[in-house]
Amino acid sequence: MIKKITDHEYANCFVEIADNGNVNFWSYSTLVAQIVVDEETGFRWLYVRGLYSMTTRKQLGWFMREYCGLSYQVAKQIYEANEWLCLDTGEVVANA
Repeated sequence: MIKKITDHEYANCFVEIADNGNVNFWSYSTLVAQIVVDEETGFRWLYVRGLYSMTTRKQLGWFMREYCGLSYQVAKQIYEANEWLCLDTGEVVANA
């Protein structure tokens, strides 16, 4: 399923939601962030692939608020540290 960001339906970004619950956030044609559901635990893990342009950072902030309940600053921190953040427990792990 493809969805636009609520309150920003004309922005050039969208969210792709898979049947298994995984969520991909796209800005234009660039995959910016992912929420991956662990099949064993059901926990949701956030990974940010890049910050890119000022426009993409603004869009990433919208995504973070709507889908993660967090701020852009959290996305920036885990991107710069190359980490995954568990949205259900708050655990942070290094990207392998």
